Amino acid sequence: MKKIFIQLSLVACLLAMRCTDDEGTRFEGIHIRTPDNLDLGTFGNRDINDWEDDGSLSKRILKLLEATPDRDITGTNTADISIYGGYPNPANYSFTFWAGVTGGPCLFEYVIVNEKMKVLYSDSNVGNDQQITFDISDADKFPNNTVIRMYYSFSSVGEENFYVGHGDILICHSSKCFDAVN
Repeated sequence: MKKIFIQLSLVACLLAMRCTDDEGTRFEGIHIRTPDNLDLGTFGNRDINDWEDDGSLSKRILKLLEATPDRDITGTNTADISIYGGYPNPANYSFTFWAGVTGGPCLFEYVIVNEKMKVLYSDSNVGNDQQITFDISDADKFPNNTVIRMYYSFSSVGEENFYVGHGDILICHSSKCFDAVN
């Protein structure tokens, strides 16, 4: 009986760790959006800061963001940022990230990771409004019923990472996708 309890405890611990980042934050809960970016609310235990300003990111995440290509940030400004999220969510073949930048331009850096913190996409650019569409149709790279996370940062001369955040995206290549966020 004791052996079964230990085995069940170990399985429970492994399952609890399945979708966690370096700080123990689960990739759970999504902000549901239609293909034309209509907000339909949330599903699962949504992060309080999903698709908003987190205020700060861990050193490990910032290091991932800094691995993106170097960009000349001469002439950049601290700007007002409005994140319009990742959509559609859940996403089956592609999803789009959209951010409004007022008062820029500024440096935009992003990294998309899976639950094991493996980088799936990363890049940076200098500009104003940011709208980027990602191909997630590769079921080997983006397995059905998994949640991926996008971390993002906006910086300017003298104001590194003045706006940072993250958002979770549910990959849904079939009709059975909400198990990942329960």
